[in-house]
Amino acid sequence: KKNGEAGITKISDILINFGFKHFNENDLKTFLLSDKVFIYPDKTEKKLFNEIIHHYDIKFEWSKNHENKKTDFLFKVNKQIFIMEHKHMKETGGGQDKQMSEIINFIQYQDQNAHYVSFLDGVYFNLLANKEIISGKPFEQRNAIFQNLKVQKNNYFVNTLGFNELIKDLIK
Repeated sequence: KKNGEAGITKISDILINFGFKHFNENDLKTFLLSDKVFIYPDKTEKKLFNEIIHHYDIKFEWSKNHENKKTDFLFKVNKQIFIMEHKHMKETGGGQDKQMSEIINFIQYQDQNAHYVSFLDGVYFNLLANKEIISGKPFEQRNAIFQNLKVQKNNYFVNTLGFNELIKDLIK
């Protein structure tokens, strides 16, 4: 849980540094008029999240296939909706395999009116990015990520640096 809260704080800080505001009004009409805002669908803004996905006709099938789990962030910039799942992973193993499956799976979904962003933080991202690894679980996971992104060209798989670059590109 502590890692989860640290991740939420880290991502919130990145967004705030780029001029985003935490939208906590729970008013869909005001949200629709706002730009550069974010909410916490899995925390305090569950109702607003549901209203947003309904308004934008976002199916969010991932949730239905994961025991109605909500995601960590939804942010809006330039009238585009981004739904983001964040994981912090330091090592491999059983519990980590489930987390990796979740974020690999997350970016395979497609919604016409939303982008899905998987944010992997921690040293495990470096393991995945290491092109010298040509077999084993990290290799297979990296291939699954590439395959999902090849099919779902509007989705993203990022680490901290990549997320910063994505936000810079979006707010140009």
